[in-house]
Order: sequence, then C-alpha cells, then structure tokens
Amino acid sequence: MRSEPPPDPGRFTQQIQALERDLHVTLVERSPRSVVLTPAGEVLLQHAHVLLARAERARDEVRSVGPL
Repeated sequence: MRSEPPPDPGRFTQQIQALERDLHVTLVERSPRSVVLTPAGEVLLQHAHVLLARAERARDEVRSVGPL
C-alpha cells in the first residue's frame, strides 16, 4: 500500500470547481462554516463509490492471475 501525502484543500477545491464547470452543475453548497453535497453531488458520490469498488475488484482479480 502506498503512503500518500495529505490532501491539499486548495487543490481539492479547484478539482471540485473544475468538475462543476465540466458537468454544468453545483456539486456542493459552500458556506463559511460548512460544505454540503447538493443532490447532484450525492448522485456523483454514489457513482464514485461504485467505480472505486469496481476498480478495486479489477485490481484484485488481475493480481490473482499471478506474479510477474
């Protein structure tokens, strides 16, 4: 398992804003004290969970074929 550096909040915000521009939707409602997913953000999150689970299963299946 790789050790990853902690996420950069500024970079994360930029990525979310880029997704919002690309999708033409608001994914999160921002206030000075909180960030809450919009309905569109909830839908995207559900799909992200599915995709990540599929990627993990694919990785495991490929690794089970055998070593290099």
